[in-house]
Amino acid sequence: MPAEPRTRRTAYRSTTRHAQALYPFLADATLGARGTLIGHDSLARPFVYDPFTLYEQRLLNGPNMLVLGDIGYAKSGLVKLYLFRQLAFGRVPLVIDPKGEYDRLCTAADVNPVRLTTGGQLRLNPLDPAVAGTDRLALLRAIAELVTARPLQPREDAALEQAWTHTELQARQRDRQPILAEVIAALLSPTPQAATALHTDPGELVELPEH
Repeated sequence: MPAEPRTRRTAYRSTTRHAQALYPFLADATLGARGTLIGHDSLARPFVYDPFTLYEQRLLNGPNMLVLGDIGYAKSGLVKLYLFRQLAFGRVPLVIDPKGEYDRLCTAADVNPVRLTTGGQLRLNPLDPAVAGTDRLALLRAIAELVTARPLQPREDAALEQAWTHTELQARQRDRQPILAEVIAALLSPTPQAATALHTDPGELVELPEH
């Protein structure tokens, strides 16, 4: 009798995640052991992901990290643990915490958190070079435009520059950092030198242009 024709079977396709059950030695390579430990993967191997280390090895274009997940999947716990372990590598995390969730982490790291509250005793000086950098006049312009809700007119910009120059000089002579209140005082009570530099008089300089 003639042999029965063989049934032709289609090719089987699978992912490496499922194929490892058929061939247990098939597994993705890890990202290495350098950096901050996060946990263990499905093969019980240590899972390390450190964007700073990967950036140093030129495996990433930037040391950034985004944590996504559904509610109740311990995203906050992961971030807190991750930041705490980064301390072992000498990295100092800066956290904006409007909900007050990081108090226990601050206690564990022996850090006194900075609290900005209405009527509080702590104030930040935006004109401190540690905050504003070297171009503090640019920051003053930005603050003025934010308060007035419009771009500064040339006359206002020149008056602000003269007030800043006077305030900075006075603060340097007293060996301290200038503050916004002193800049405002210099705007409201301009010096004769500032008026002369702008070819006007102090009385005219102090007047605000009509809106």
